[in-house]
Amino acid sequence: MTYADHTTTASDAPLVSLSSIGLTYGQLPILQNINLDIRASDFMSITGPSGSGKSTLLGILGLLERPTSGRHWMAGQDVWSLRDDAQSQLRGSALGFVFQQFHLLPELSALENVARPLRFAPRSGASDRDRAAAMLERVGLADRRHHRPAQLSGGEQQRVAIARALVRQPKLLLADEPTGNLPQSMWTEVLDLFGRLNADGAAVVVVTHDPMVAAHARRHISLRDGQLTSDSFT
Repeated sequence: MTYADHTTTASDAPLVSLSSIGLTYGQLPILQNINLDIRASDFMSITGPSGSGKSTLLGILGLLERPTSGRHWMAGQDVWSLRDDAQSQLRGSALGFVFQQFHLLPELSALENVARPLRFAPRSGASDRDRAAAMLERVGLADRRHHRPAQLSGGEQQRVAIARALVRQPKLLLADEPTGNLPQSMWTEVLDLFGRLNADGAAVVVVTHDPMVAAHARRHISLRDGQLTSDSFT
């Protein structure tokens, strides 16, 4: 089934729309004429050979890379027409990032690492520590909240990183090779967690070179030479 065949409702309108996106470094085209809609229901994999533009596309989706052409809409806003502070606010409120490297602060506990992004978030009724503790419980690490990264396994560290990415309740989770530093025995627990997060209402986009990882997603796009070559559902 192609993307054009995918039946949607008004409540499942695109969260993100990329229209004719291109990115060039000097004279070198990295991405060319990318047209892509992402909906809140999507659990998407992005695959392609090395150098095809996968991570660059993820960077554009995360407002970390500015395209040289095209339009990028998120939550109804033309993101590159916004001021820098408004872009930062949108990045902090709507997006969560999970990378191959965990980027946990070694001197902080799991709870403190997860709570750290809340320093600049609007305050709600719950304290930062309560929100962080609830997110650690959601990823199955309530009993490890006071452990520092060196006291955690690789899979546990990745789940702490995921909890940190989700503590602000982003609408879109972007993961770049999230299993790259994990033994294969731990892949399923991380990918099953992404599936549960998607079922709870967060769109998930995973860049991967591994077909086993991509198979956990329901929507699959492929890039080659900076161009979108396929877009299908399973």
